[in-house]
Amino acid sequence: MAGGDYFYEGADYGFDPAYGGTSQAYSANPAAGIGLQTDPRTANILKVASEKLNTGATAVEITQLTPEIFESIPKEHFKELNRLRKLLGNNVELTLHAPIVEPTGLTKRGHWEPYEREQAEKQMIDAVQKAHDLNPQGNVVTTFHSSAIGMPEETRIWEEVEFEGKKKKVEVVKEAYVFDERTGELAPLPGKLSVFEGEKKFDVQKKIDTLNRDHWYKTLQHINYGADQGAKIIEGGLKEGVKLPEKEAEESEKIILDIYKDYAKGNIDKVEEKIKEFGMEGVAKGGEFKIRDTIQNLTHGDIYLRDAYSGLRDMFDQAYDALNKAKEKGDKKAGESLQRLDKFKTEMQPQLDYLKKPENVNKFAEALKKGVDILRSIDAPPIYKPFKDFAIDKSSDTFSNVALSAYKQFKENAPIISIENPPAGFMISRADELKKLVEESRRKFEDKAVKDLGLSRSKAKEEAEKLIGATWDVGHINMIRKYGAGKEEVVTEARKIAPVVKHIHLSDNFGFEHAEIPMGMGNVPTKEIMKEMMEQNKKYEKIKKIAEVGGWYQHFQTTPFAETLRHFGSPIYAMEQQPYWGRQSYFAGYGMNPEIHHAMYGAGFANLPVELGGQMAGRSRVSGNPLE
Repeated sequence: MAGGDYFYEGADYGFDPAYGGTSQAYSANPAAGIGLQTDPRTANILKVASEKLNTGATAVEITQLTPEIFESIPKEHFKELNRLRKLLGNNVELTLHAPIVEPTGLTKRGHWEPYEREQAEKQMIDAVQKAHDLNPQGNVVTTFHSSAIGMPEETRIWEEVEFEGKKKKVEVVKEAYVFDERTGELAPLPGKLSVFEGEKKFDVQKKIDTLNRDHWYKTLQHINYGADQGAKIIEGGLKEGVKLPEKEAEESEKIILDIYKDYAKGNIDKVEEKIKEFGMEGVAKGGEFKIRDTIQNLTHGDIYLRDAYSGLRDMFDQAYDALNKAKEKGDKKAGESLQRLDKFKTEMQPQLDYLKKPENVNKFAEALKKGVDILRSIDAPPIYKPFKDFAIDKSSDTFSNVALSAYKQFKENAPIISIENPPAGFMISRADELKKLVEESRRKFEDKAVKDLGLSRSKAKEEAEKLIGATWDVGHINMIRKYGAGKEEVVTEARKIAPVVKHIHLSDNFGFEHAEIPMGMGNVPTKEIMKEMMEQNKKYEKIKKIAEVGGWYQHFQTTPFAETLRHFGSPIYAMEQQPYWGRQSYFAGYGMNPEIHHAMYGAGFANLPVELGGQMAGRSRVSGNPLE
């Protein structure tokens, strides 16, 4: 027959219009490339993995989402699974979905701590070591979520606008978060547009620049006020409060400051002795010299100056750190500002002694005011940063370190670190963010491998690209539909991430909730997504696709393997020829001339299918059961 139609394929089944259809243009997905996940609610991975392998699946993902359950799995179970894998043959592949931990170090309270990031890194390294036991001679794909925090760095939605007489969808930012690295705190970026400044859209970077500038000058104003007030109070107290008999003004100041030194250190007895020594006995009884009033003024002014110094020191450190990082990224203006800060620091160092010598409090005021002038002369440093940039920076530290640890231990058999996009609405859930995280993790791995392990730059780059990539969850990204996206936007996300993908998770939904139903039962544009993967990723054929259908298991308690294979139009036989799971032939069914046909109808070909005029006497076409 022409066109490759070798057999009559049977009529559509009325209860299932997709049956027998030919729309699966992406049927180059053999069953061996599609796998199942295990139940993440149990630590008995030997049992659940065996059950999945018994369905005929040759790829099984050991899924462990909760650290507590993962910790309950005996280490020997991973080795036993490797033995089972070898018994079943080399075509069986096991992967690991590691527990979900937050790689940035951000806590659920929205506070960042460096030790939290280090702890997450240790947990991930432990997971990689166990993944290696699943196949010590291979590169076990080990999936980690890019984030465990259910909040986005910025909220983007799609709005329909009119452009040149036509309506089109555009993506706009509605809100974003900024991060203050000094305190480890997150804060929402004020989203209200300024009518006075004529703002037309929410520009994240412009808003952050304004926030940094306002914060910088308000803090400088506070420091300047403290320094100015402290200087005035001290100067006034020295000039107006004390007039020692038969002493010049300059000598009187020295005597009073010497008395203040003892007072500040709590040496009250010495204070009283000096009062008597200089003929100021009447001061205690309200005498004309007002020594106690002068001391109180000096104390008051000193407190102002110390508060101003504390603010100046913190602002200097913030500015220096921010400018230093900017200089490392090639910012020439930042380098010039750093030079001014270095010069001021050198000049200020000798005067820091004034903090320990209360008698020099009047000189310290001038140094503080000079410091304020220098800080005012530089541009506001980026104290507040886009949280997205911070999250990618800290997460890439973690993922690059985990990959480096794996390579140190296992060399060419190191597990692959595959970073998954969490459900839309979580941090780092979009394609551009995830791709940037993968690329930054690779870059840091490369630098560390060259520096710490002595690898050549080309070898380090090769290993980075081999060991770090992305797991793309088609169900998770489909949830951008609740923000106004449509099919085209979902497919665009797949196009962006495809070049760095090493693993795929399959689940369907309707774009609103994390339903995890079998493919074809929701509105995930699987065909278009896989087309992008095939076109953009040279190693597409080697990528395993794992059906993540926890919701289906929970409610229907059956394997979704057949539904998944049919949706993909996968070929039934290993040689990848007709028939396909979605196009069962009358003669073949799920096997050529099946035994059941001969048992029921004999070995001849006289009995035609019912839709071609044949009869199945006494049996219902709907159920196949005998008719009464």
